Amino acid sequence: MTEQTFGHQLLPKSLVHLFAFVDAGVLSDVDLFVVDAMERHFGSMPETLSLMAAMTNRAVRHRHSCVVTRGWPQSSARGDDDAEAIASLIDAWPTEKDVVRVLKESSQVSCIEPGSDDEPTTPLVFDGDRLYFERQWRLERDVAVYLSTAMVNTIDLDPTAIQEMKVRLGESDQFEAAINALSHTVSTITGGPGTGKTHTIGAMLMALQLPFGEIAVAAPTGKAATRISASLGNELSNIAGVESADIPKAVTLHRLLKMRPGVAPRMNKNNPLAASLIVVDECSMMDLTTMSRLIDALPKDAQLVLTGDPDQLASVEMGTVLSDIVGEVVERTVENRPWNRTLTTARRFHSDSGIALLADAVRQGDSDRVVGLLEEDRSDIHFLEVEKDDTSEKTLRPVLDRAKKQAAELVEAAKSFHGETQDAGELLELATSFKILCAHHQGPRSVAWFDRIIERSLNSLVGQRRADGGYIGRPVLVTKNDYLHGVMNGDVGVTIRGRLGDLSIVIDDPLEPKDVPASFAGDLRSWWAMTVHKSQGSEFDELVVSLPEEGLLLSRELLYTAITRAKKDLTIVGSVDAVRRAVDNRIERASGLGAQIMARRS
Repeated sequence: MTEQTFGHQLLPKSLVHLFAFVDAGVLSDVDLFVVDAMERHFGSMPETLSLMAAMTNRAVRHRHSCVVTRGWPQSSARGDDDAEAIASLIDAWPTEKDVVRVLKESSQVSCIEPGSDDEPTTPLVFDGDRLYFERQWRLERDVAVYLSTAMVNTIDLDPTAIQEMKVRLGESDQFEAAINALSHTVSTITGGPGTGKTHTIGAMLMALQLPFGEIAVAAPTGKAATRISASLGNELSNIAGVESADIPKAVTLHRLLKMRPGVAPRMNKNNPLAASLIVVDECSMMDLTTMSRLIDALPKDAQLVLTGDPDQLASVEMGTVLSDIVGEVVERTVENRPWNRTLTTARRFHSDSGIALLADAVRQGDSDRVVGLLEEDRSDIHFLEVEKDDTSEKTLRPVLDRAKKQAAELVEAAKSFHGETQDAGELLELATSFKILCAHHQGPRSVAWFDRIIERSLNSLVGQRRADGGYIGRPVLVTKNDYLHGVMNGDVGVTIRGRLGDLSIVIDDPLEPKDVPASFAGDLRSWWAMTVHKSQGSEFDELVVSLPEEGLLLSRELLYTAITRAKKDLTIVGSVDAVRRAVDNRIERASGLGAQIMARRS
């Protein structure tokens, strides 16, 4: 995968020894400019050290926190194409032994023993077999220092609370998870779809008998916050004495911590959160920086419960916080990770559900079993096999016909909708009843490709569109926060005719749908299809997953995340080779957080 370059004439001539790495697509111009700035500020570097500094910047750009020297240089590969580029420079790479020697001898590198309390004094930090920029090392170290203590800090539970949870959860893995969570200052509850994470949280909240005002619930995205709010509302609203208006409403982590771009969070150690219990859902999407800021804002005696599915796609920013905390599947034992409990009993799907079996096979990395399940064509999973980059509408007719049918139904329903905003639930349910997920925004069988075909099929039905592409019945995805109107990135809605005849957006909200003028709803785009990344925190009755033939995004985590968005019916579109490549390709971000936690624990 080739990085964009501006030509050698703009690159620092002092780094001519790195030009070949740029030409091969391993490094980018940006990496060299960063090294040049470091040399100007801290002094010139030996060639091997300047290469390692450039590779560290490359790692951060690709959401890693560090460079791993063990297995160098192939340990830095980000996929098959990247591995080939690295292999093409085999004679140019210093050996692993030489790299370690230079790092240990350099005055510009602080060598730190894993788990130690030493403080770095240089721009680069070599910790064990990982090379960091000092900022990323401190982020990991600070998070690890807090978690390694808080996650083993136990709390005595009131016997009444234990009995309350036992009544609600019975003798189950959920009961064990709830007891464990409330017995630790910081804990994790993990599990796949339909294993009862939200039900467990609801039982915990009732058993604690805390005023709901002392409980904060959050999620990384607006859509995930909407979903956990709705789920908790369903769990708690039928309990005697609980008023719907009093049930904690989830917010995004950005809103909880009062984070704004370019501004330090308003909630911090000097202005901590006013909560005794903080629950964060969908933590697979939480990045390292946000985790650090959350810890900084925790009150002294508060409890923190992190929930999610560590096998899903990681954050779009740096780090793999949840999977680092709970470890690999084989490491998630009570002995190794006493702060974690993994829910394994599927409650949403019946025992022979094809969706559940397929998700498990993907999670286990069993490509033969995955292909076998798809070829069985079960009642709830289907495989539309297509050749590489086949964009023939004839080949994809089964999927496109279903999508066009739903689109026409939604437009007709929206055109005939004249009720109050709070009565728009059925309209929103129709919009979420069927969805197409893609790996990419652009390209063959991408979000833009499906959106274009579906919207073309509506020409006679919608008539003249607005200049911004708006029309009645258009489902929309918000792509930018609008704090003034309470509309957040990831929110979804449907376009209707407003009270004054203009277009409005009915936004899906856990309390009740809300009406926002289309011109004030933040940045919008059509929502007939969406990327798998954007779908995290959402669920759909019927789902189509369109797989690319190759690329860095084609991974086990992407396929697993996509499959687990389906509730009733799933169709995979792609080739057998693409399915196998996805299952076999794991996204492995370089991180030392898990190792730091375990080193400090021991």
